[in-house]
Amino acid sequence: MSSLIVPIDVAALCVGSPDVSGADPGGPARAVAPRADFSVLPYLAGGTPHNRGPYISANVLANSAAFAAEVPLLQGIHLHWALPTGLSHGIQGDDGRQDFPAVPDRWLVTRVVVDTSTEGHAPVLTRSWVIESDRLSATPTAPPGLQQPTVPMAPTPGQNFRYLGVSFDLPAWHEAGRTVERLKPLTAVGYGEPAFAGFYPSSATSFGFYDELADLAGYQPASSTVSYHVAGWYASAAADPLGRGNVSTGDNRYGWTWDSKLSPTATICSGVVAGITWNPATAYLADKAQPLTLAVADTGPEALSTLMASMLGGSQTSGNQDTERLLNALQFGLLSKPPRWTPSRRSRRRCTTPASPRSPEPRSGAWSRPPIRP
Repeated sequence: MSSLIVPIDVAALCVGSPDVSGADPGGPARAVAPRADFSVLPYLAGGTPHNRGPYISANVLANSAAFAAEVPLLQGIHLHWALPTGLSHGIQGDDGRQDFPAVPDRWLVTRVVVDTSTEGHAPVLTRSWVIESDRLSATPTAPPGLQQPTVPMAPTPGQNFRYLGVSFDLPAWHEAGRTVERLKPLTAVGYGEPAFAGFYPSSATSFGFYDELADLAGYQPASSTVSYHVAGWYASAAADPLGRGNVSTGDNRYGWTWDSKLSPTATICSGVVAGITWNPATAYLADKAQPLTLAVADTGPEALSTLMASMLGGSQTSGNQDTERLLNALQFGLLSKPPRWTPSRRSRRRCTTPASPRSPEPRSGAWSRPPIRP
């Protein structure tokens, strides 16, 4: 069996002791809560009512408004990884519904600590955990203080929600299979939230991991670095996009390519975040207001061009007044042929290139910027 390794991006957020103790003027560090909390729904279990009140979504989504609810950030390193683009995009099926592919439901997180204070061979300490992203539990399994995401269950008698995601130390882990409850299918949208996988508070125990680092005895912050490797796979070959062997290189919905001589039958997602200078005594989260630069345009590429042009010093009154125009042409794929600059009565310059998405006259093959009036 051969496997296709798909790269993923892994991000790490360090939270030091000053951040959580409130030693700085900003007070204790806090984070946005999960967008939905299904544990507040009323239910009847064993003849005992829980969470008395109306069974309405307003209570569940109370945290969805911007900064409506916050939870404390725990000291340590918080990991979050992005799913591959090919696994996080849905397509419309024949029935009109959006179809999202299944995503890896097993993740191996390996921490690597390197201490360079020793001459010669630097000591290396490793520890690994396995995360079952689809595993459900009736009680919280996350470390105390970390708000664990919840998912809804069928409204039958008994508890109508479950906590999602469980992590195990690698030596103690074994595959439980179907002997436990699982969220099926596990996709990038989770229980139906478009930002589920991309929002750490909503997927902290499925596509994220919290490492307290309290087990590092004798850790030397001045000479040590911490790195993490994250690898994901499918517990069932039936859920793996390549498991059936009917996906061709290049010609697939995932955008994956490989050597045509190979026939991968398994998917492995892999990513690394390396060289973290972890010091529990450091305040990583600055409370001082940082400058904000905002660019507004009709499309994302045009906004990016505007922002980059301003960072490069380009403006309509400087010698770089064409910077934004050239950046737009680059993003729209219009630089395959050398542009010809000709005077224009209605604007300072006109670029004769293939038609662009913002061309007022698509068939003319030219586009121009309206004059800038003071």
